[in-house]
Amino acid sequence: MRRPAALAPPRHARAARRPATVPPFAPHAGILRLVRRALPIVLSAGLLALGVALALGPGRGLLGRFAGRFDRRPEAPLRAERLPALDAAAEWINGGPPGPDALRGRVVVVAVFSDTDPAALDALRMLQTWHQAYGRFGLRVIGILAPEYAFAAARGSAERFASRLGLDFPIALDPMLWLAHEFGAEPGSVRMTIADPAGVVRASRILARPAAELSSFEHVVREELRALHPEIAFPRDDAGDPGPPAASASPVPRSVHLGGPAVVDGPLARAERGRAQPFTAEFRFQVEGTAYVPYPVGWWSPEAEGVVAARGGAANFLAIRYDAARVGVVAAPPPWGRARIWVLRDDAWLPADALGEDARLDARGASYFDVTEPRLYLVCRGAGNHVLKLSPEAPGVTFYAFTFEPPAGAATP
Repeated sequence: MRRPAALAPPRHARAARRPATVPPFAPHAGILRLVRRALPIVLSAGLLALGVALALGPGRGLLGRFAGRFDRRPEAPLRAERLPALDAAAEWINGGPPGPDALRGRVVVVAVFSDTDPAALDALRMLQTWHQAYGRFGLRVIGILAPEYAFAAARGSAERFASRLGLDFPIALDPMLWLAHEFGAEPGSVRMTIADPAGVVRASRILARPAAELSSFEHVVREELRALHPEIAFPRDDAGDPGPPAASASPVPRSVHLGGPAVVDGPLARAERGRAQPFTAEFRFQVEGTAYVPYPVGWWSPEAEGVVAARGGAANFLAIRYDAARVGVVAAPPPWGRARIWVLRDDAWLPADALGEDARLDARGASYFDVTEPRLYLVCRGAGNHVLKLSPEAPGVTFYAFTFEPPAGAATP
């Protein structure tokens, strides 16, 4: 006899009495679902961490300079005995990329440089004279701009730089630094490479002091052009092939960076990035004591590539002690326009014979320079141990680095 429905146990109770058939891996199903849900989050976090590492360290400048891309050795080797291809250039100024026919059978000089390196200024001016003097005999001069900072990767910045120096030979823009890597360049240096008409590299080296070393490279250029045009009597010279540089006689110009992990000492190395904060010094020796250590005083905002003036005026300044023949600073104006930077050396205005290429004296004899665009500004010259102070007249100015060119024969500190 069938039990009335009112007396039958509930369906879920009947099911509970039946033995459950559970797959052998069912206890781990929750863990597997958790792993499947967490995997995209973990991968996204890893990619984000990689992007931050590339952008902020351990290298400096544009995109963190791609870790492992440059060897921090005194002389990084050229990666091939033949002239590397130039196909990896992002774009070109002063004409299009030179095709194979344009370089075949020519003597080729390639210079990898940064537009914020003071040594590059001397080298590029010399290359422009070679371009004008030897171009009709078969020399091809090519520049490769490997920027150290994000602003220098823009085409407009490169065009203004070339115009300011009067350069009209082709220049490749290498924002991702692929070409710099192929040629064995280093951040903030000039790598000079000369190839013969067959494309074989005859000489390649990082220049420590271009003014002192380019004469030996010109000797190689003339020898190759004599072989190419034996009917032309090029003037003889006494310079030999460029050998390895003597470190004591050819000091490398040094840079002191002011942003991110490239700051190795002083208050900026310990400061929190991304916000305006006060920097104070109770005693004078705190801002004038240690050579090549930047000391901000007043209100500043440390950032990834530099330090930004949060206020203007005489109470806001950057100080640094140095011993160099020429001093420059990489700076950018505020977003709203140009800015004036007052310059003191040893707490006095610069004398006329100590003014750098970009510095001026006003009617009362006060020394200054105007920041009109992001670039390297040459502030003062004259060897000796000094303390330089830069005071922005208005907030918003970004200072990226100090550059120092030691006197000839002095060791790099």
